[in-house]
Amino acid sequence: MKKLTLILLLALTTFGISFAKETSLTKRQVSSQALVNMMDSDFKDCAEIDEDGDILMEYDGLTFYVFINYDLNLICFSASWGGAEDLDSDIAAEICNDWNKDYVFTSCYYSDSGSFRMQYYMTFEGGLGQTTFNESMDMFCELSFLFWDYLSESDAL
Repeated sequence: MKKLTLILLLALTTFGISFAKETSLTKRQVSSQALVNMMDSDFKDCAEIDEDGDILMEYDGLTFYVFINYDLNLICFSASWGGAEDLDSDIAAEICNDWNKDYVFTSCYYSDSGSFRMQYYMTFEGGLGQTTFNESMDMFCELSFLFWDYLSESDAL
């Protein structure tokens, strides 16, 4: 019996069998609170739901929002940075266009209010898994940090 128990313990640790189940949401279950509940702990600690019901994130010096568009079944990750006061809007548009040529997962643009914006959309039409959501948010953060560096190197901030 000891031998069988030892073999079972070794098998469980060797093959990394986990009893934790990934959270998945159906389309109807997607809400700001459900998304916060699905977040990995490092994201969850930085999230709050604002008065409009959107998720405000302050993660590692980056501030961004997570919006839910129920009409289109989309989640939007959105960050913005204030442009330099003397920045010409044509140059700002060129900076964004150059960025968008190389990074296709996000769209970046310069707004009339003088700020740079980065957005990434993901669908939840067929439901949403925890891993997919967290990996998408992680990708958005990494690209946001790269864009922030790119704007700084371009003297656009």
